[in-house]
Amino acid sequence: MDRELFNFLNLLSVRGVGYKFLYRFYETYGTFGENFGENLREFLKERLKKTQKVEEILTSLKREEGTKGLIKFLETYRVRVIPFFHPLFPKGLEGKISASALFVLGDFDFSLGFSVVGTRKASKEGLERAFLFGQSLAERGYLVVSGGAVGIDTQAHKGALKAGKSALVLGEGLYFFLKRKGRFAREILDSGGFILSQFLPFERGRKWTFPQRDITLAYLGLYGTLVVEAKERGGSLITASWAFKMGRPLYVYLPNEESPNYRGNLKLLGEGKGEPVLSPSGLLKRIGKPT
Repeated sequence: MDRELFNFLNLLSVRGVGYKFLYRFYETYGTFGENFGENLREFLKERLKKTQKVEEILTSLKREEGTKGLIKFLETYRVRVIPFFHPLFPKGLEGKISASALFVLGDFDFSLGFSVVGTRKASKEGLERAFLFGQSLAERGYLVVSGGAVGIDTQAHKGALKAGKSALVLGEGLYFFLKRKGRFAREILDSGGFILSQFLPFERGRKWTFPQRDITLAYLGLYGTLVVEAKERGGSLITASWAFKMGRPLYVYLPNEESPNYRGNLKLLGEGKGEPVLSPSGLLKRIGKPT
């Protein structure tokens, strides 16, 4: 690992150092490499009034224990780190998510990405539809992107894996997901897809992390986002809202039955956000083959 990336990860691991701090530091000096120590001390003194706080951060950096543990994890699992200043970091996400880096397993290629989302507490019909939509999209050559949660997400992944590739975007650090679902992770990677987290590997999922993940899900759906089954409130609507804001194609499954589970679907359609689709074949007719 080169020194610039080490310095970046070391600083990222310090409590109290957020993405705004890191972005401003890079804007000021253009690197986390050359003259890092001198630059950091100067940067801290200009922005922090308390000398004690400056020394706390500098002392924490010198210890490096947490960073060494992080690097050991990254190297053991062959995790690729894509910091915000790397050419592969999606520039369209800057300012939309509070992330300074992406941590990726597998081949980070979302050029054929199509996101599929929905509720965790899905109906039997919703689960069946999610599987069929995922399978149909993958058969057509799309990369099916979802959040890995129980319910609609998992079924979309499973359908995609039966026919092609799938990618997973986490609302927590990689460590916890791999610990719980190592076998599922292997299936995703063996398909040729990827697993992505915008959080440090040892960071647990919290209320604020999942809405952040939902924004990334919307962004990676270059060819569109499909809402299979959404309640009146929830992460699926966050993803849909961001897909709409980003100008991504948005599709909403129109069910054959009335159910509280589909109130989010009807809300989106009533607001003019998204095109209704009745079946996987209907969706494929609308989007055609990936180019």
